[in-house]
Amino acid sequence: MPDDAPDPLKLHDVRPEHVKTHELLARVLAELAEVRAEVRALRSVADNGSQICAPGPEVVPLIATCVGACAFSAAELVDHCRLPQASTLRSALTAACGGVLGPQRAGKLLRRVQNVATEGYVIRRVGADRDGAVWQCESARVTPVAANVDAGYRCLD
Repeated sequence: MPDDAPDPLKLHDVRPEHVKTHELLARVLAELAEVRAEVRALRSVADNGSQICAPGPEVVPLIATCVGACAFSAAELVDHCRLPQASTLRSALTAACGGVLGPQRAGKLLRRVQNVATEGYVIRRVGADRDGAVWQCESARVTPVAANVDAGYRCLD
């Protein structure tokens, strides 16, 4: 509501026959304020992406098992999940991405779990190419010296 608009709850000229309507309006406006606060909270969560794909870190070892040390994009990871032998990874990623698995949601998940050591593995962003970010799994015990990756080299086929 604009600052210069009159506040409907502070109208001085409320007739006795309109008191119930005025009380109902007050309750509706209070409810609307609560709904607006919830929408703002949901928008902030969606904008920062932190809760879009939750939980997450438990998929890191599954990704590492499937792709090894090969570089991959989120789109390639999603394509790989369509293979029959990747059903466990597909199920885990779909659950971690809120039930809908796609390249954008997988990319958001990878951003969330990057550089988080989980069961001895870590996913790092190592570059970018036409598909977007390029990721790579490695042992959490190894500190990368440099992120020199040939973005054209893929092993998920």
